[in-house]
Amino acid sequence: MPTFPRPSRPDALYCAVDITDFPAQALAAYDAPLRAKPFVVTCQNAQSHKSAVWSCSREALALGVVRGMPVATVARRFARVAVVARNKEMESAAAEELRQVFRRYSPQFDISDSGKCRIDLSRTPASRAMAPAAVAAALRRDIVAALPIAYMAVGVSRSPLLAQLAARRARPDGAGVCEPGDELQALAGFDSTLLPGLSARAKDRINAYGLSTIGQLIRLGKETLVRHFGAEGERLYALTIGICPPVAVAPAAALCAETILDRDINDWQRLHNKVRYTADKLCFLLKRENLCVNRFTFELTYGDNKTVQRTARLPDYTNEYLPIAEYACKAFTGLYQRRVAIKSLRLVARNPQADPGQTNLFETVWEQKQKALGRQIARVRTTLSFESVKSAAHVE
Repeated sequence: MPTFPRPSRPDALYCAVDITDFPAQALAAYDAPLRAKPFVVTCQNAQSHKSAVWSCSREALALGVVRGMPVATVARRFARVAVVARNKEMESAAAEELRQVFRRYSPQFDISDSGKCRIDLSRTPASRAMAPAAVAAALRRDIVAALPIAYMAVGVSRSPLLAQLAARRARPDGAGVCEPGDELQALAGFDSTLLPGLSARAKDRINAYGLSTIGQLIRLGKETLVRHFGAEGERLYALTIGICPPVAVAPAAALCAETILDRDINDWQRLHNKVRYTADKLCFLLKRENLCVNRFTFELTYGDNKTVQRTARLPDYTNEYLPIAEYACKAFTGLYQRRVAIKSLRLVARNPQADPGQTNLFETVWEQKQKALGRQIARVRTTLSFESVKSAAHVE
């Protein structure tokens, strides 16, 4: 009986697309008067002196505008640069156009809000019929035909990490291809500053040691990297051997409540309403999971992505709204500085404990009624939604 050789499995192939300043490019794609003109995008009130630049057009970058710069500084120093509000609908429409293009190449892809995309081309017709360089050229051509993107970088490799690094090195408008068989040599030649997911502290230490290339990091070995970079040395070692582990996130036991401000607010009372609203979210999450905490972290993020935080310690374990809201307002008062507009308010409760159901010996009748009311509200919100019951304590 004749036998037939098994067909060889096609090699893996990944493509990374890095669209720099995606919010600005999405606006220009659907608003023709903005094309080829210097403008910046802000997330909040463009008239406020505390609003910051969220994204820039290529022409604005050429004039010297940088991300995070106060909008008032842009208006004072660059009279030609227009200030435009961010349009999430246009960004969603642009992302949908990209999905339509990517579906022609592979069913497996992802697109982030910042315009970073990854496509898994393994075992697809494109990986069998086209060379990596041809894939990069065809993908760029199809994206530009579907969406008038001014500049983007594309990277192609058999390794997802190398594809991402190649796209980063090719920014803002180029293509990088790592040919099959050259992965190790190519990885060693990349700039160490291109490695993703590293903290600012690790990057500063890499620069202080003069480790300009990934090849220099490879030669140090795992033990040396862990000794000098601590817990982050494990991730750094994985990156140097071509593995991109997921970025560490908060443990599953942590509960987080966040409120994103869509405009600049200067009124102190309205800001405190937002804080109390965020505290109400956290209390609902705690009650729904039957948990309580004796501390939480208040994180305040400004429009230029600078974050400050403070830990509030409660006298006892609780999941009640009044004490948590009181301590959240105190933490906000101690943190807030009128530097730029506030981007988000975040309360993080780490390592919450199961609610033992014990009552305070000196608890008043009024406090007992408030607890009973809180349990009933949490039950309604669990059935319907959090917004189904609004507290008058934080209604504007």
